[in-house]
Amino acid sequence: MSKDHTGRSGEFEFIDAVRRAAGAPGRHAPVGIGDDAAVLRPPPGSDLVVTTDMLVSGRHFDPAWMSPRKIGRRAVLVNLSDLAAMGARPAGVFASLAFPPGTGRRFMNEIARGIETCSREHGARLLGGDTNLSAGELAICITAVGHARRGRIVRRSGARPGDRILVTGTLGDAAMGLVLLKGETPPPRPAARRFLVRRFLEPEARLKAGMALAESRTASAMIDISDGLLSDLGHILEESGADAEIRLTDVPTSAAFRSAPCPAGTSREDLALGYGDDYELLFTVPPSRMKKLDGMRLSCAITEIGEIVPRGDRRGKRVRVLDERGRLFRPRMTGFRHF
Repeated sequence: MSKDHTGRSGEFEFIDAVRRAAGAPGRHAPVGIGDDAAVLRPPPGSDLVVTTDMLVSGRHFDPAWMSPRKIGRRAVLVNLSDLAAMGARPAGVFASLAFPPGTGRRFMNEIARGIETCSREHGARLLGGDTNLSAGELAICITAVGHARRGRIVRRSGARPGDRILVTGTLGDAAMGLVLLKGETPPPRPAARRFLVRRFLEPEARLKAGMALAESRTASAMIDISDGLLSDLGHILEESGADAEIRLTDVPTSAAFRSAPCPAGTSREDLALGYGDDYELLFTVPPSRMKKLDGMRLSCAITEIGEIVPRGDRRGKRVRVLDERGRLFRPRMTGFRHF
């Protein structure tokens, strides 16, 4: 972590504390915190996979709902989810943080501890980053580095007509958790509320599933669901030059999600299809490879929800959602927009 030019006293002590907590960088990163740059050494025959994501207070999280340690953990998990979507194994994490003026040392240390411990739990090490003062909001930018066997990385561009569309886990949980945190709907029973809120605050990066699908060459295309099922499926379709049909009744939801009241003006379909933040994997599989899934240990449930179809009129919708009678369903929300 480099100096931030703010003149703030104690910055080097903070970096020193982070360095001690991070420990030795590990065999795939022989040089970590302490030099001008880290040195990465992927295993022979592997490619480096690098992703970065920024979280801004008030836009992606609210410190009123989350402890600083959970903020740090969530920032790491959403990046590890991107590695999972490529089928990569995590190796290292870089964290750049911009703190509002007057941020206390304990708050800073707890965010750093969340970043470090979450990285370590998933087989990665905190290798460096930067600190600075912000103009007002807390901002965390994480860069995660992983590696995958050469030729086994799964991209968004491999889906072909006839491929089946599948998802891991259940959808809509995180959106409902956010609704509950905002107090926009009466809470369900306590156990359901805890489950849904946790799904938003601390998503699960599906690393084991992503690596298995990539290493076995089962998935033809893959992405993680951060902005919503329809939006993220649209990215696969755009890169693959195809369209898709989704069966609404097959989209998996949890019992907790189904037990929670929806806020006024919002349907369960909106939350499950368009709101995102679930960080489940969305992937496609050619029919000839579907049997591979039977004996695969993915550590999570998977559900087939639709099929890739040939590209039609470019002016039409890329994704057609069909209800239980095969009629076209028109969702009101089709994905989170950053701008």
